[in-house]
Amino acid sequence: MNLLSKVRNIGADKCINPEEYRHVTILNQLACVSLIGHELAGLNVFFLGQPEEGIQLFIFGAVQLLVLFLNYKGWQQLSALFLMGSVNFMIFLFDSMYGRNAGTYLYYFPLCIAISMIFDLRKHKKQFVAHAIITFSCIVLQASTNYVIFHKDGVPEEFVERILGFNIIVTALLSVILLFIISMANYRLKDDLETIIQQKTNTENKLSNSVKEKEILLAEVHHRVKNNLAIIASLLNLKMSTVENEFTREVLLDCKNRVLSMSLIHDKLYKSTSISEINFKLYISELLNEISTSYPTATDKINFKIQCEELFLTLNQAIPCGLLLNELVTNSVKYAFLEKSTDNLINIELSKSDSGVCLEVNDNGAGFDYSKRKISANSLGLILIESLAEQLEGTGGYDHQFKKGTKYTLKFKMN
Repeated sequence: MNLLSKVRNIGADKCINPEEYRHVTILNQLACVSLIGHELAGLNVFFLGQPEEGIQLFIFGAVQLLVLFLNYKGWQQLSALFLMGSVNFMIFLFDSMYGRNAGTYLYYFPLCIAISMIFDLRKHKKQFVAHAIITFSCIVLQASTNYVIFHKDGVPEEFVERILGFNIIVTALLSVILLFIISMANYRLKDDLETIIQQKTNTENKLSNSVKEKEILLAEVHHRVKNNLAIIASLLNLKMSTVENEFTREVLLDCKNRVLSMSLIHDKLYKSTSISEINFKLYISELLNEISTSYPTATDKINFKIQCEELFLTLNQAIPCGLLLNELVTNSVKYAFLEKSTDNLINIELSKSDSGVCLEVNDNGAGFDYSKRKISANSLGLILIESLAEQLEGTGGYDHQFKKGTKYTLKFKMN
């Protein structure tokens, strides 16, 4: 059994999937069946007094060893061609030699079974059709020529009768063997495919469970980061209540708002169904609420106008973009409006296109003189704005030609 298994698996180690493995093992088994069948037929004919025909059958049988060799080399298509070609020619030759009374044409039945076994219509449609046409043509040619192409005269009637009996028994046996081989091959293929499917299912389940665990872990990380940032904001708020210097209070308030802008990002990620990106449109609304809460007197007479498309940003872009937006809006709230008016407006626009994202913040306040307000060590807000724009790899900046207040535009590509 070990030897049969080795012969069946010749060249199978080069197969990359179960169906190809099935194809190769069937070729090997058919080659072995054909080899044994040829040798038995050769011995039968030899002892019945036809030595030349017996030697020819031995030679046809030896061709099947070439089929095994080609499979070993990984040339399955060539091996199938040699197998089918040699068998077809052998049947045609001996069928013509002894005529229809010898029953050699009966071998066409197991040959047709073999063709259907070797050439899967899903992958070898052309080969299947070609061999089917060749086999059918041989049958038609023999019948139309009345078996005279290789006809051998002077064959005893007794010999023909014995060959007929032998052919009936062998073709019936071959048909049963071939059906058994294809059944076993399909059974093995089914088992292999079920094993692969089960392995893939197990792998997918493990990956799914692993992803869920990591999502829960990452969500917990966002939650804890948000809580820690909230604690920092609370500490800054407590410190503000103990500081009498107005400039220091303002600095602490700015720091608190920057911390809260980052805290909002992590809060959104924690509450979102996606832990890798946030809806920035919703984030802007909450950020403006926080700024309004921090500067209730200044924002009392300021109208906020938001024009934002449904846009999702990743964490790497959401944090710098949120901080940048916080700085721009805070600067407008603190410095743009010298007098309270119902017409005070801060406009925020966020849009996306094929080229990326465009963020625009403008107000109708007093504006400022860009020639006098140079970035210095004391203007931390402006330094942050430039730094965050570089982090986003954005282009743009303050519009020096804007005459009705202050306008800042930044364009950057989405990750």
